Amino acid sequence: MSNTTSPKSYPYKPKRLIMLLCIILFGLASWFFAEMAFTSDRGLNLILYRHVLEFSFSPSEAAICHWVLSVVSAAMSLLGLFGLYMALTSKAQLILTTKEISIPSGLFKPNKSVTIPFSEILSLEVHKVNNIRFLKIIHPKGKTQVNDSLLPEKIMFDEIFERLKDKSEVS
Repeated sequence: MSNTTSPKSYPYKPKRLIMLLCIILFGLASWFFAEMAFTSDRGLNLILYRHVLEFSFSPSEAAICHWVLSVVSAAMSLLGLFGLYMALTSKAQLILTTKEISIPSGLFKPNKSVTIPFSEILSLEVHKVNNIRFLKIIHPKGKTQVNDSLLPEKIMFDEIFERLKDKSEVS
């Protein structure tokens, strides 16, 4: 039996370094905006898209904007912390067998997975957003995505896509 027909398993979880950077950068942004809210006694002028949109805020309104940005940044840092926890503890695996693919449902449900028989795959679409590829698998029960940033190596995404293309009857 060749390697392309045997069951294959791929770890499917966030990358630790990316989550650590997320925690640090958003934590610093939260601190920066909180510091701006505390210490700034000036207003805020936002000019967007070549002076098409301009906003002016008084010092108190600017402080509110800075607090909102601080809270949003802190929330993103907490999401990064959750992602780091998942990267360290999750045992989620994307599994390809000779007849089906099993994909973890998501970061919030790592123990659940969606199993799609190759015979039920209606179409495969690859989308790219900011150098991250998504494989959208359309099947009778809906749509499921494989995100290349959750795989340890980018080449694994290509392997999965090629195997799905070969095994399903989709062009």
